[in-house]
Parts: sequence; structure tokens; C-alpha cells
Amino acid sequence: MEFIEEFNQMEEGQNSTEKAFKGQVQSVRRLKNITFCLLANGLEVFQVVVGNKNLNEALKIGMTIQGKGEVRSAELENIWLTKKNEEIAAREITVLSRPFEEPIIDWSKKELNVSGEVFWNYRALSLRHEKEKSIFYIQNTIVETFRSSLKSFGFVEMRTPKLCAQGAEGGANVFSLPYFGKTAYLAQSPQFYKEFGTGVFQKVFEVGPVFRSEKHNSSRHLNEYTSLDLEFGPLNSFEEIMRLEVSLMKSIIERVNQVHQRELEILEAPKLPIMEKVPRMTFREVKKVLAEKLGIQNAEEDLNPEEEKAIGRYVLEKWASEFLFVTHYLKSARPFYTMPANEEETYSFDLLFRGQEITTGGQRIHQYEDVINSIKESGLNLEELSFFTEAHKAGLPPHGGLGLGLERFTAGLLGISSVKYCVLYPRDTKRLTP
Repeated sequence: MEFIEEFNQMEEGQNSTEKAFKGQVQSVRRLKNITFCLLANGLEVFQVVVGNKNLNEALKIGMTIQGKGEVRSAELENIWLTKKNEEIAAREITVLSRPFEEPIIDWSKKELNVSGEVFWNYRALSLRHEKEKSIFYIQNTIVETFRSSLKSFGFVEMRTPKLCAQGAEGGANVFSLPYFGKTAYLAQSPQFYKEFGTGVFQKVFEVGPVFRSEKHNSSRHLNEYTSLDLEFGPLNSFEEIMRLEVSLMKSIIERVNQVHQRELEILEAPKLPIMEKVPRMTFREVKKVLAEKLGIQNAEEDLNPEEEKAIGRYVLEKWASEFLFVTHYLKSARPFYTMPANEEETYSFDLLFRGQEITTGGQRIHQYEDVINSIKESGLNLEELSFFTEAHKAGLPPHGGLGLGLERFTAGLLGISSVKYCVLYPRDTKRLTP
């Protein structure tokens, strides 16, 4: 009978100074009699030193090797290393795989220094660079902390359909595709299903892809991105949603700061923000400040990128905050399901971070009659939305929630110039591969 033992990446050898190792060669530095190489094995990057007489063949970037050796103390300075106080002096090495040819991208250098087309066309290779990997190690922690924090508050994780009969937001920015004689649409948002979830579990969240058919080709737009969504009830006030987001953001930032000093240093990221009391202004107050104090006149019923950046600078100077809640957006600028505060305004908000909107949220209409009236006033097809209104007919708690754009938040947090660098394989108006 055979037994499967506990999985272990780094097995101990016969004594405490010997260690078995395995990993992919990230860089190679050859001297006359000795070779230094950095091996990557999951989150670990460590140095292996081997005498050239012990090598059956020259080590090359991209090889995967395993071996055994003596662990010894060292004082190493390479910023990529996760272990700077020790190295492994190899006494035997076995090559497990070899590159067929020299990679077109050399990820052993401090900077990639390749053209944009090479960078994106060979994305599976550019991602091997430590700077690129560092973004996604941090992003993984953002998602992990979002998920674990909400679960500790009693939230249940959902997985909602991405093939839908219509978009949750309405409008023309949806992708359509044939679906067994019908037309289906890729989900713009899990909004409808989140609301249903409040009638089932009361507190729900999802981490998943959303799709927007927007012809923007900018540093802040993607046609497929990851949304961190939550919805909960019963609510007494839409301010509860903002308080929850402050708590979530604080936990995320603290966790990133706790476990990713190496990655933050590699990325030369700006100092992480302090998330305490977040200032808030109504939409109309923001427009007034923009017009009267900053000289920016704009009649649009939303904030454009220039306005977001300007009000972000104003808030940083006035309140020393890199965050701002903008509340009470106009009914004409919000979806039909948004709870009205009065004849013109809604119980809705955006969270701006370093001059860019990263979250949209608010309270939803929960009474059946009010939902019906709002759909009619919006000029939408009541019959097509009957599946949505049925849940309200059976009763939903007063509820609300938000959606956080993962890539925008990552880019803002790490000082990265474009959201495209914060998704493994970006999809925009020009790119469908790799």
C-alpha cells in the first residue's frame, strides 16, 4: 500500500544544514569556477551556488532544476530575493526541463526594456519578471483580504451567471452573442443577482469578471476587468455601506503593508495611504468647489477624469486624505434600481482614491411598487425585467452594496500608470490575445 505524504516544496535533508530544492532559474551569473543562480519556487526566490565541476551542463534562464545542498549563512543584497540571509551550496543538480530556445524576453534584468508590442505579445514571458509578478502577489492579497474580511462579517460568497438576457446597467455598452437562437449578453455587473442574494443570505459578495463594450482606449479602462462586489441588508442607512468599505479598505491596506514590503520595494511604490476617517461631499458640493474654487466648469451629471483628479488634489490639501466619498448623485446619472433621496438625488456614492473613482455603490429600491414605478419612469421594458421584479414582489430587505474595480484600485495603490499592467492578460479595444 502506498501513502501520499503532506506536500512540501522545500524538503529537509539528512541534517539541519542540508536542504533539497527545486525551482525555475531566474538569473545566472557565471564566474570561472562557480555559478550563482536565482531560483523561483512559488513565492520564494533564493540563491543557489554551484561549483562548475558539479554541473553536467550549463545552467540557463528558463530551466527548471532540482537538487540538494548545504544551507549556509549569507549577506545578500539582491532586492528580488525573499531570503537574503542564506543561500544553498549545491552538491548535486538535476535538470527537469530546458528551454527549447533562448527566450525573446530576458526577465533576469532589473528592468525589462522591451517595446510595448513585445511586452504584450509575449505576456506569458514578461510576467516572469519580478516587477510584474510583484503586482499580482499584492493583488492576490487584496482579493484574499477582501474575501476573508467579509466572511468574518458573515457574508456568503456567490458565483453568478456571466451569460445574461440583458445588462444590469442598461445602455449599449454590452457585448452580445448568439445563444441557441436567442441573443445573450456578457454580464456588465452581478447587480441583479446580488440583490436576489440579500433575500436568500442577507449578506453576499462575489469576486468575478465583468464586461463593458466601451470604445475607450485609456489608462483607466478595460473591456474585461475584475469586480469585487458586495450587497447586504437589512440596511438602516446607505452610510452603513460606506462604513463597511472603510473597514474593508483599512484591512486590505494594513495586510498589504504587513506582508509585501519586498514587492513594494521592487515596484518603488508610493507610501501606502492611511485609511481612517474619509471625508465626504455631495455631488453638488463637489461641482460647486470645482466651479468656484478650482475654475472647472462642466454641466455633465457625472464627474469626468479631469474633475476627479482636481477634486482629489483639493481634498488632499484640505483634509490630508487620499480618499473621498462623493454622495447623492443625481437620479438621471444612476441606474433605475438606485434608492432616491429626494426628487433629484439618490442615496448613492463613489469612492475616489488618488483622484480616480474606484468604487460605485449605494442603497437600492427594495419595495415592489417603487421598483415598478422606477422602471416605468426610466423607459425600460417592464416585461423584460419581470424576473428582477418577482424577487421584490416576494419581499427583499432594505439593502445596498458596492462594486470595487480591482485593477483600478491596484494601480492607484501601487502608483502604476495604467490599469492594463494590473491584469494578467488585458482585454481592450485592440487586444484579444494572448
